[in-house]
Amino acid sequence: MKYLPIAAALLCLTAGTALAQDRAMTRLATVFDEVDADGNNAISHAEFLSFRAAQWSRLDRNGDGVLSQKDFPRFGTARANGRFAGVAVFDTNADGVVSEAEFVNGPTPAFDQADTDGNGVLTRNEVEAAARNARG
Repeated sequence: MKYLPIAAALLCLTAGTALAQDRAMTRLATVFDEVDADGNNAISHAEFLSFRAAQWSRLDRNGDGVLSQKDFPRFGTARANGRFAGVAVFDTNADGVVSEAEFVNGPTPAFDQADTDGNGVLTRNEVEAAARNARG
């Protein structure tokens, strides 16, 4: 689920059944461990950005150097538009595509929202609470 690091993990945890919710929380724990590079059971803002940068080649599926709706072909036009809307927040120059620099250095709304105590570090509890809130 390395799609959009924690943002994707938070947004994709919309499972309806208890089993699906358990799997989603297990996956969230796995992603948390991947992002927590130093293994201190917390995700710093720097770890979050580093993980996000490492995801670029996976996201730019067609290798054209930008993220656009073309990177989400298997979802069909309507779903691709919706998927791209999730990354459009990074389009800081409003040109309709997201460059690698915009993505890597862009805003961190999911991190910022999950960091409820504002200390620049995400604990497992904060990430799990944010995931529950995202599920609604």
